[in-house]
Amino acid sequence: MLSFISEIFLAHNYELEKINFEAKGYNAILVYPGGKVEKQEYFIIIEHIEMNDSIIEELLSYKIAEFAQQLNLLKITDGSFNKNCTMILCSPKGTASSHELLKFEEDPYNFKKNVISYTPKELESLKLKFKGKKLNSNNFNELVQADAGDLFEQFKNDKLPVDHFYPLLMRVITKLPIINYFNIETVLDDLESEITKKLTPQENKLLDFILENNFETDTTELLINDWSFEDE
Repeated sequence: MLSFISEIFLAHNYELEKINFEAKGYNAILVYPGGKVEKQEYFIIIEHIEMNDSIIEELLSYKIAEFAQQLNLLKITDGSFNKNCTMILCSPKGTASSHELLKFEEDPYNFKKNVISYTPKELESLKLKFKGKKLNSNNFNELVQADAGDLFEQFKNDKLPVDHFYPLLMRVITKLPIINYFNIETVLDDLESEITKKLTPQENKLLDFILENNFETDTTELLINDWSFEDE
């Protein structure tokens, strides 16, 4: 997961440096703006080879403070580092409890904090979706809107199979502020509006009839599946 998240930052023009903390079991990468990103914003991506509740407690008790001291000594960080840095903890599902992960995210000291939880199968599935593609915002949004929004609807209604890539996709988008995420419901509303503009008066009457009689059909799905249009 560490390398996957790192690739996302590289696709958004950030620079990376591997950090060797003086602590056993931790892997970490510092993300910094370099010369191509205007916003002075840092991220520290971190994982532990044996993630569990004790590691979370260790981090909150003293490790994060120690890491902050070490990071502040680097030439690539400046005086804004402490207040402009977010720590992103990669946590395999089932290794640390939800209670401890929530406590980690809510801790107000030493950096803002986010957790990205995942299963190995979710991660591999998501990687396959990006095979041959950059991990940039446009490609993330295309994947969010895949299948005309059907995957999003299944995700909202908790109908996706176990280890499907989509929940991890949404976790990554919501936890990484660098990804510009276009709300899918807004996109679908816009799509519906554009499609209805192409309907003939007779077709619009048919659509109105369907909606007025409360047929159990999603309007966007109906329009996409039952009508096709040529570009104007």
